Amino acid sequence: MDCIPLICVCGCDKQLSLEGNEAHICPRCNNGTVYATKERNCFSFCCVPILPLGSEHIWHCSTCQWAASQKGPAPPLAGQAGGFYGAPQGGYGGGGYAPQGQMGYPQQPQQGYPMQPQPAYH
Repeated sequence: MDCIPLICVCGCDKQLSLEGNEAHICPRCNNGTVYATKERNCFSFCCVPILPLGSEHIWHCSTCQWAASQKGPAPPLAGQAGGFYGAPQGGYGGGGYAPQGQMGYPQQPQQGYPMQPQPAYH
């Protein structure tokens, strides 16, 4: 009698399907590649989906794989990023660059610190 070893692989798979066609700005990588997506989780046996385990509507970035629930605020649209993509928009904690005037640095030298002359480069 001959025995043939069978390898059975089982686990949970995530399937993503695009729901919208409007591009949004990713708060992590600042690319305009975030779309409304439906994420389906299912149990699979030998790479065949068998049992659906649920689904969720998310925002998903196809560049850096960032994802967030659509229950929160939507990321800014790609065409309306406020002039530059690194603008801190709030809501996600995504960093970015702020214009020099908004950084909170003092514009005038503080009292007690004399201005040092800057060397002239020619």
